[in-house]
Amino acid sequence: KVFDRAIELGCTFFDSADMYGDSEDLLGKYFKKYPEQRKKVFLATKFANVVSPGWKSFSVRGDAEYVRQANEKTLKRLGLDYVDLYYVHRIDKTVPIEETVGALKELVDAGKVKYLGLSECSSDTLRRAHAVHPIACVQIEYSPFS
Repeated sequence: KVFDRAIELGCTFFDSADMYGDSEDLLGKYFKKYPEQRKKVFLATKFANVVSPGWKSFSVRGDAEYVRQANEKTLKRLGLDYVDLYYVHRIDKTVPIEETVGALKELVDAGKVKYLGLSECSSDTLRRAHAVHPIACVQIEYSPFS
């Protein structure tokens, strides 16, 4: 009912991430029950933050193999064939951004992702990423307190 009401009120940008608890599973259950609602929603989700059970450790992965694995798991949890916007949640400084975005481009070409986004990136990283494939969205912190 919450998702239905949100859509009814015009809240049609749903933002999730593989690390946001069971948010992708909940959205997947919703879209399975109400498949007609999917076309009304622009769905964004993110990957790259790797958290161990119990949040005991945290790392970032942007290697091509992980990009493909993360997307496959996300689509399975969502029960969907594609997401509208797929963000790199954090930049893996051990992997060239060209590799990460190259793998994401393959997902776009395969129809599994419509648009690419970066979160918390530098302008240099954005330029390098965009040279591989257009980056549609950048998510950055903007706060008067930081």
